[in-house]
Amino acid sequence: MKKQFHSTSDKLEYLFVQFVQALFSYAGKKTAQEIFPMYYYYPYVFFEKNIPEWVLSSPNSFGLEHLRGVWRPSPYYYKQLLAGYEEVEEIKELIKLVAQAFEEAGVLELTQEMVENYISTIDVLESFAIEIVEYYSTLKLSEVQIVERYRYHLKQWKINLWQITIPLFNVTSDILKEFSLASHLRIAPFNAEEKSIVWNRSKNSLWHLVSPPLVHFSVFDQAQIKLTDEMELKDIDSMLPSIKKEVQLILTALRLFKEGYIEASAAYVEERPLPFKRYVYHALMFNGMTFQLGIHRLRLFSHFKPGQYSLSKDDLHRVKKLHEALCLLSSQKQEKIQQRPYGDLTVALERFNQSYERESHEDRIIDLTIALESSLLAGLKDELKYRLAIRGAALLVKIWEPQNSQLLLKTIYDVRSAIVHNGMQLGGTNLKKLLRRSLPESMEPEKFTQYCENIVRDVLRTYVFRLSGSQSLQEVNDDLDKYIIDRFA
Repeated sequence: MKKQFHSTSDKLEYLFVQFVQALFSYAGKKTAQEIFPMYYYYPYVFFEKNIPEWVLSSPNSFGLEHLRGVWRPSPYYYKQLLAGYEEVEEIKELIKLVAQAFEEAGVLELTQEMVENYISTIDVLESFAIEIVEYYSTLKLSEVQIVERYRYHLKQWKINLWQITIPLFNVTSDILKEFSLASHLRIAPFNAEEKSIVWNRSKNSLWHLVSPPLVHFSVFDQAQIKLTDEMELKDIDSMLPSIKKEVQLILTALRLFKEGYIEASAAYVEERPLPFKRYVYHALMFNGMTFQLGIHRLRLFSHFKPGQYSLSKDDLHRVKKLHEALCLLSSQKQEKIQQRPYGDLTVALERFNQSYERESHEDRIIDLTIALESSLLAGLKDELKYRLAIRGAALLVKIWEPQNSQLLLKTIYDVRSAIVHNGMQLGGTNLKKLLRRSLPESMEPEKFTQYCENIVRDVLRTYVFRLSGSQSLQEVNDDLDKYIIDRFA
């Protein structure tokens, strides 16, 4: 009985599955009879134990030592394994049937370049099959698995895709699967195999002798999670600004969510051409690029030893909610979005982010205090210290003990003034005395910078959620003043 189909797409899926299964059956029989080269050279290889396997060889002609890695499965392997299938009688008839159906449906219209290079519809479908077996690393695939990848390739056909990988450094995480965090970028685990591919395709392996990579491989190796996406774009220049903007929003959300240093300093971008590649090896090794997104402080042998950022899978929904609130701030005044990406909180949030880039505690405190002043003291000219403390305590009344928040905010104001106006250092005798005298009893003077960061984080996060609604910064502050008057009336 002839098989009936509800639509042309159903028929094409069925024929593609038959074609792939025939190819894989043929390849499976060959593996028991022949031996094929299964290796190619990757200069750097990463492992799940966070130890890159590398060996220093003898000095080269430039007097430098170069690194070499280990062998890995060749991208030619499955291509060689399928060689000769078109001569098998039972597959010949299937090829004719499949080719006719796809050509009549017109779903895989070939480019002029393909036609000129004698690439047929079957060649393209064969490339789909090779990608599928490479994707799953097995010839034993279910119909569901084959159809899933077929639909993916059909959807992306003739689209110029760019694969973007942005490792998040200094983060520990238990995230095991992708999570959509922003409009484009998703957060996902970053395993050893992916690290090896990204690192080597980004030209680090070729250029490290003449130009050091943006991120040292030992730092790169510690990344456990990444931001990732596939974007349809025509050129890099149009892509980078949008990537930087989205990454900055995500970093801001993560920094506002909890303490700990987190960095996304480099984007590894790989062009993904059509699945059919005539020069597979060169496409794998040379089509990647690396771009600096922001400051990179996690350098090898650096004295900078920040606290780690811990991101749990249970945190993701709350981080996304915070990210959405930040996006609402930037969309309130579209005509000024470049100058005021966070609306009324632009100065405050930019200074908060800049504090993560500062080398000295004094510079961090200055940035954090400016963040407080540009939010809590917006529009005010007198009684600044008092108004900073009283408004801050009112804003944080649900999460901070008011007496502690007032004392800490007053101390922050005094310390910043001593640094700016008198040139004092945080480790100096006078400021140590000031901290011991002014901080709440429960707070240790040695941790003052962290206390400062924590309360600024809470202030700004609270403002973000309130301003993401219909209120302006002035309206929120007016409500705080009214609350203070009503409370002490």
